[in-house]
Amino acid sequence: MGLECRCADEADRGISLLIPPEAIPRGKIYEIYLTVQKKEDLSSEARQMRQPLAARESPLKGSSRPAVTAAIHPPLLLPPRSRQAFPSLPPPCRLPLAGGQTLLGPVVSCGPPGVMLTRPVILSMDHCSDAVPENWAVRLKKQTYEGAWEDVLVMGEELVSEPYYCQLEAETCRVFTEQLGRLALVGESLSMAAAKRLKLVLFAPAYCTTLEYSIRVYCMDDTQDVFTVGT
Repeated sequence: MGLECRCADEADRGISLLIPPEAIPRGKIYEIYLTVQKKEDLSSEARQMRQPLAARESPLKGSSRPAVTAAIHPPLLLPPRSRQAFPSLPPPCRLPLAGGQTLLGPVVSCGPPGVMLTRPVILSMDHCSDAVPENWAVRLKKQTYEGAWEDVLVMGEELVSEPYYCQLEAETCRVFTEQLGRLALVGESLSMAAAKRLKLVLFAPAYCTTLEYSIRVYCMDDTQDVFTVGT
């Protein structure tokens, strides 16, 4: 049995975690979670926040199986002693970006960190780059237990022995890994042709009783999570 986890929200944020069959060793029970960090949480003094996770079996198309709240594989009732305690992620802190660098997608946390996986899981998330390799140096960053951010992958320089592999599609980034944690996709422009997709969002009152009409305009990254979290 494989599991697909998505952020617990009515709207689709374009973020999911696919756990393939046999990725979790037989006899183990892990409570898997998946969250997206709000911008206000990414401050140096922000406390750690975990949003609920809706983890569900990957049904066939048209199926109406109910959602479950934990990733349990294999589907066996195991005694409490089979559960393991794992370290928590550090509190969210601002992702430092050097000159020419920009965040290309959401900051996503999946865990618990330290779980033993026997096959890579697939973390999928939207990105807003033009996906032209010649224009960008794309890095996958991970937050350490101490709270610092480090590069764990530079696209185009991957090694077979590395625990991460990143597949960049037109609008989606898929990360294959056996190590869970807090991850972010960062791009560094290599030329003036490097571009990000942006979205202009306008808000206005449905009804106006005065001669003044107020309109708010926001310029956002063109990813589903930004619009959902920001509203």
